Amino acid sequence: MIACCGSTTHCCLRHEQINLTLGQPYMQEQDDVTSQPALVLTREIAESLICEDEVIRASEYTQIDADAAVLIGSAGKLLILDGLKTLPVDLAKTLSTKSTIWSLEGLSVLDDDTAKVLGESDEGLNLPGLTSLSASAAGEIANVNGCDLVLDGLTTICEAVAANLARYHGQEESTLSLDGLTEISEGIAAELKNHRGWLSLGGLSEISDEVALQLGKHQGENLYLSSVKNLSDFAIRALAEHPNCVELGGLPEVQIARFKELHAEQKKFHEFASYVRFALHIHDPLNPYQRTTDFDGLVDEVQSCMDCDEDIRRTRQLRDLLNQLNLDV
Repeated sequence: MIACCGSTTHCCLRHEQINLTLGQPYMQEQDDVTSQPALVLTREIAESLICEDEVIRASEYTQIDADAAVLIGSAGKLLILDGLKTLPVDLAKTLSTKSTIWSLEGLSVLDDDTAKVLGESDEGLNLPGLTSLSASAAGEIANVNGCDLVLDGLTTICEAVAANLARYHGQEESTLSLDGLTEISEGIAAELKNHRGWLSLGGLSEISDEVALQLGKHQGENLYLSSVKNLSDFAIRALAEHPNCVELGGLPEVQIARFKELHAEQKKFHEFASYVRFALHIHDPLNPYQRTTDFDGLVDEVQSCMDCDEDIRRTRQLRDLLNQLNLDV
């Protein structure tokens, strides 16, 4: 561990003194990506940054020299390095020796080897500048164990990438953020529904009935669709099947009210279905005949007494749920 000077004020002053007295020793001729002078984080600057707090905020620097990287990597800090446009795997490994790379907003491309290093983090990853991502790289960064995986720069993804990103669980209430996606296919939605954390798709302004049907089966706690402007009644019904919270703040009030009504009914049905599961498991040993109950026949009998299509639909749902139980032990 590098010794800290112990005074935040002193460190800030020292940082300013380096800038003033040394002029621009860390300015190189040009940064190839931005066509601006490259600002290099040197060892001297790194020493001052390490003393400030538990997070090293170095977003203005577009490059890091080797000595500074070794020092920062051994400091055991969270790293915000939003100025970096590239991150070779060797530099990523050095910076991750004891420290943790948390935010790389300026990174637009991520190779598989560097993704593997980042994926070993116990913190989240903020990578909103990525404009493309391979399936293998997606699989690597999905291994991070911290809260929030932010990939809002992706405007399109394939099903393989969606499948790998859906594996990201993180910690409790972790969010997979894909707010850059402006449209998704039924296949991509079918992969993303397997995600078990919070899923943010705030860039979608419209979704098809088929996509809604898949997203309604999302396995996570919350689903954010805050930019969707209009939904068919079928799509509203499909999303109302979601077991937890769906954010639909962009819809007309009448559609929001319709969703809330259906979602509340669906929640009651899920609670009832859960009770049925519990009750059957409790009473199975006491009533062996219950194991061979003809649920299809039972539903047909009950439906003959019904005149409400909604009740019939719910009864069929219950039949399907009960038929999935293994009662033939």
